[in-house]
Amino acid sequence: MKTYQIIFLILKILIVALLILIYSGYIDASNNIYQITDKLLKIFVGVFIIIIFTFYSFPMIDFHDVIIIQIGGYLLLYSAFL
Repeated sequence: MKTYQIIFLILKILIVALLILIYSGYIDASNNIYQITDKLLKIFVGVFIIIIFTFYSFPMIDFHDVIIIQIGGYLLLYSAFL
């Protein structure tokens, strides 16, 4: 596996485990570990989307759709730093 795949896998497992703990009532949603993990996942996914759709071309996706996808990446980054 590539490094970014390992990072995404770890973050996804952490998010799922923390959501299970939140829904079962063991921790609160304002827990620092959950907040940090959530922000890290948003940052990594946002940067990944921006990089992939900026430097690589996808012939089956229209140019305007690529712009919308990139804006989604920027919005993820923006929401991570709120």
